Amino acid sequence: MSLTIIAIGTPPAAAAVGLVRMSGEHVRLLLNGVAGLCANRGVTDTRLHLGDFDLPCVSMWMPGPASYTGEDVAELLLPGNALLMSLVVERLIEHGVAQGLPVAEAAPGEYTYRAWRAGRLSFARAESVMQLVHADSEAALACAHKA
Repeated sequence: MSLTIIAIGTPPAAAAVGLVRMSGEHVRLLLNGVAGLCANRGVTDTRLHLGDFDLPCVSMWMPGPASYTGEDVAELLLPGNALLMSLVVERLIEHGVAQGLPVAEAAPGEYTYRAWRAGRLSFARAESVMQLVHADSEAALACAHKA
């Protein structure tokens, strides 16, 4: 069984909308086990019911192998409070573990690594993603874009 990963996909600052991303072979089981969410192709406007949370949520389902990582991927758009999103990630992981699923928080760069491993990105393109994420000037952005 391969590990299903979950992480916050937006910077840790207050915003109207934040993103939680999941990738792996158990995403469908994880989402279908969370009341209010269903792993369907496309975008669904719903609510996330997870323990004491009842949040507005837009769920996006991207089945593999056509997703970024080549695996089943889901993204949840939620209210963009950094603490709230961290708690949602923790609760999703707890929920998955309680179901006996191999679920953990993603390491930095793990989504792009999985995309490279699945042949969805070349090594050069994967490195340019890393450069883009860490760019701190317009020149660095331009350099990452050219790679």
